[in-house]
Amino acid sequence: MEPNGVDSGGDPVEDALLEASRNDEDRAIARGIRLEADRIASLILGGEANGDEVQEEIAALRADVLEVFPGSGDLFDAIYLGRFRRLWEQFRPEEEPF
Repeated sequence: MEPNGVDSGGDPVEDALLEASRNDEDRAIARGIRLEADRIASLILGGEANGDEVQEEIAALRADVLEVFPGSGDLFDAIYLGRFRRLWEQFRPEEEPF
C-alpha cells in the first residue's frame, strides 16, 4: 500500500508515479500507463510485432508519460525501457534488438 493509500500492485514505475500523483485522475492515468506497458510486453512475448513496431509503441508510451508526468523520462527509461529490452533479449534473441 502506498503512503497515499493506493496500492499499485507492485509496479515500481507506477509506484513512483502514484507517489507523485496529486489526485484520482493522475492515479487513473498511472494505471493506464501500466496497462499499456503490459500490452507492449505482450507484443514482445507474442512475437506479433517487429522491432520497429515495438520501438514505435514504446516511444508513444514514453511521450504519453512525459506529457502527464513531466520530468519522469529517466525513471521511465530505467524501468520500462530496461524491462522491454530484457524481455526482447530473453524471448527474441535471434531478432535484431529495437
